[in-house]
Amino acid sequence: MASAINASTQKLWIIGTATAALVVRFAFGTVVPTRIAQSVPESWHRPEQRAADVLQRGEWDAGMRLLQVADPARLRAMEKAALIVKDNASALADCHNRAEELQRRVQCKIAVGIPSTDRPANRESVPRQ
Repeated sequence: MASAINASTQKLWIIGTATAALVVRFAFGTVVPTRIAQSVPESWHRPEQRAADVLQRGEWDAGMRLLQVADPARLRAMEKAALIVKDNASALADCHNRAEELQRRVQCKIAVGIPSTDRPANRESVPRQ
């Protein structure tokens, strides 16, 4: 009878210890890595790397995915702006050079809507008055 009580008590201790170990492991597995990521210098970009790891993507693709989910309209606006800059790269470079020469802001004409492969961009630079 005494050995049955000891066996029962031993099972409870094993179950309690296993439960405590799971709780401790969960806490250390979630809290400690987060605290480490928050304590390292910002220039290490550790939170960004963890986000990319969670999304199972490269950092650039993870960032694009986060933008797509967080604000699709803003992402589309950024993509359109990037196309305008790409299609008018030469005109913008000329305009920038003119602004540096004049040491002031200048107005530039660029082509918007139709890619430069279909229609050449207008590369005029007009000083701002």
